[in-house]
Amino acid sequence: MANYIKSEPKGVFERIELITHGKAAATSRRAFAVGDTVRFTVKAPDDAQSVVICMKSDDDGNVSYLTMHRLSDRFVTEIQTDKLCDDNGGLFFYKYIFTTNRGRFETHRRKLDAVTELRDISDSFEYSYTMLVYHDVKADFGWLHGGTMYQIFVDRFCRGGNETPRDDVIMHGDWSDDPMYAERGMPILNNDFFGGDLAGVEKKLPYLKSLGVNVIYLNPIFSAYSNHKYDTSDYMSVDEMFGGDEALDSLIAAAKEQGISIILDGVFNHTGSNSIYFNKYGKYDSVGAYQSKDSPYYRWYNFTSYPDKYECWWGIDIHPRVKCDDETYREYICGKNGVIRSYLRRGISGWRLDVADELSDSFLAELRSAASEEDPRSVIIGEVWENAVTKVSYGNRRRYFRGHELDSVMNYPIRRAIIDYVRDGDFMMLLQTVDDLYSSYPKWVCDCMMNILGTHDTLRLLTALGGLRPANRKKAELVSLQIPREKLDTAYKMQKTAYALLASFPGVPCIFYGDEVGMQGYDDPFCRRTYPWDLTDEKRLDLRDWYAAIGRVRNDNKDIFADGEFRLAHVDYEIACVERIGEKDMTVTVINRSGKEYVFSADEYRPLINGSPSIHPMSAEIFRLDRNTEYSVFEKITLKKDR
Repeated sequence: MANYIKSEPKGVFERIELITHGKAAATSRRAFAVGDTVRFTVKAPDDAQSVVICMKSDDDGNVSYLTMHRLSDRFVTEIQTDKLCDDNGGLFFYKYIFTTNRGRFETHRRKLDAVTELRDISDSFEYSYTMLVYHDVKADFGWLHGGTMYQIFVDRFCRGGNETPRDDVIMHGDWSDDPMYAERGMPILNNDFFGGDLAGVEKKLPYLKSLGVNVIYLNPIFSAYSNHKYDTSDYMSVDEMFGGDEALDSLIAAAKEQGISIILDGVFNHTGSNSIYFNKYGKYDSVGAYQSKDSPYYRWYNFTSYPDKYECWWGIDIHPRVKCDDETYREYICGKNGVIRSYLRRGISGWRLDVADELSDSFLAELRSAASEEDPRSVIIGEVWENAVTKVSYGNRRRYFRGHELDSVMNYPIRRAIIDYVRDGDFMMLLQTVDDLYSSYPKWVCDCMMNILGTHDTLRLLTALGGLRPANRKKAELVSLQIPREKLDTAYKMQKTAYALLASFPGVPCIFYGDEVGMQGYDDPFCRRTYPWDLTDEKRLDLRDWYAAIGRVRNDNKDIFADGEFRLAHVDYEIACVERIGEKDMTVTVINRSGKEYVFSADEYRPLINGSPSIHPMSAEIFRLDRNTEYSVFEKITLKKDR
């Protein structure tokens, strides 16, 4: 990936090279394995007399100064990462200090636009660079690389098996009904259902295959009272309204025949109050923690005044929080016959971990160890909304990517950056986000990243791009708020453009069910409406075809998208140019968010979506060409002249 550090008038820039078997290869990443040798080169101001790297360990706060040696007009030093930390790795913040004829200065990396400039010496590392040193990861995630993921909120996707509903739920007779809602601050039971189930997912496997999908991520399917299932009643059983254990086994087998893997949603930070573990309402035969201090589950929870006051997730009393460091709980989740291993034995391929930032480092390490031991190819992806390398939760810097905890994360930062760029032209946000993430994450993390534009916790993508801003609006207004018809065409074009951009970044694009047909909706529960299977609107079907075309492009060019290097070759208010570089060829995704038509005029290339060199207003095209192209690809993108 390119370095997005612009040269200042005094010519400051950084070059990083990884030394392997005596050979140096330039890299834009600042994430290295323990034992790597890394060469840092900096072009200093013309009057620089000496340069040192000032490096602070985030683990112990120690600051060290590494002398750089002059080489012509540059200063160079090599660092062996195992001299900085032990086998468990470490996180470091660093900056360059220049001694010049004018005094001493240090580099200052402004977060807004990822530019490096000089400032007076300070003790602050706020705007310094980061360097992650990690324990090397040998796991094989090739089955995930270059694929396409599809997220399914099961109750709202498709009816298949006509499972008998519970007596205590409200069943919608009309599949197109609005979901029940309550104004903010008012209680809602989330007990209205539409009847979607795992048999319905299985029935739609051919459809998902047509989109290029090779991984399905299911929102929680364990037994639970609510429609969203984040209030687990029993981890060891699949909810009967979804078809039970047999339905999951059938889906796994059928998906495998289609070349599709299944990832489950693991909600291990809290259970439901209405569960075999807590049993607040006495609906289960087990003795729950709420009922007796002698319950085998009592020690899982933190009661402040027994039994009615207890620690909850975000203060919501239906989600009593679990003490994940309790030994008996860990054994239940991670043990030989625990939840993680049991479902991997049944054939799932990994887990997405809900609110990973609320689970301890040691719990995550034990969970990943259990999964890797059971199936070395299984993947653990955490829900983290910020940069996962610098993430702080509960006052502690997280260690997700030291090589022991998470294999990757949900890419929420890229969601915001892409939407803001396509909708508003905020190219500096896109530039900064790309630099921030892809320079600080290890490559194995990037290749497995769950890249998203919408989830069950966000506005629908089309709504985010073309809808009114939801701030200060009541849900009674949001339930029926739609994009005005005269703005829909533009919104569809923006969504096509946004998805093409997302699908070009390292990682796995994840489609939230129904986004591919332009479903609208503000946040929960309106982003969780039912899938419109009787759709006839041509423009929405055209949007679906676009998603399918992107899926084919990724599958047909998997040699590049699976693990090819990445470069944001150019981005401005109108044009973005993304390169993915394989061993022989490369792809170039050209994003045109302007009102003008551009043309790609490189030598010997293939347009992969529309079959044309033209990039129409607010649209995108992907081209494949020789990776050894000697010219700047961006220079081949020109404004189409009127004829």
